[in-house]
Amino acid sequence: MLSNDATRASTPAFTAVAPGLSVLRDVFVNLYYAFPQDQPQGPWVLIDAGLPGSADKIKQHADEQFGANNPPEAILLTHGHFDHVGALDGLLAAWPNVPVYAHPLELPYLTGRSSFPPPTPPWAGA
Repeated sequence: MLSNDATRASTPAFTAVAPGLSVLRDVFVNLYYAFPQDQPQGPWVLIDAGLPGSADKIKQHADEQFGANNPPEAILLTHGHFDHVGALDGLLAAWPNVPVYAHPLELPYLTGRSSFPPPTPPWAGA
């Protein structure tokens, strides 16, 4: 469990956050492994898919925590930025029957039909 004075330098890349939730820090992005706290080797869900090239690291931590033949029940994507979906293809190659869920408005970005719009500068107003 992380303490209030935890820093990036003082915490391991893979650690428990709360009962039923672990985090993997992948360079500058976090992804989460959620599971019923009373079944640490049972069903689980991956939240976000990290950076390109990180599928093996994500799968290794999943194997260590949940067992080698225990893929997630689902992968939930918070949004379609490259740092949250980068390893998705590699993860789906390892876990081919795992469903992926995302908000419908993210689909153009996730499927490559559209690029993300540039950020609105703060001086542009709302």
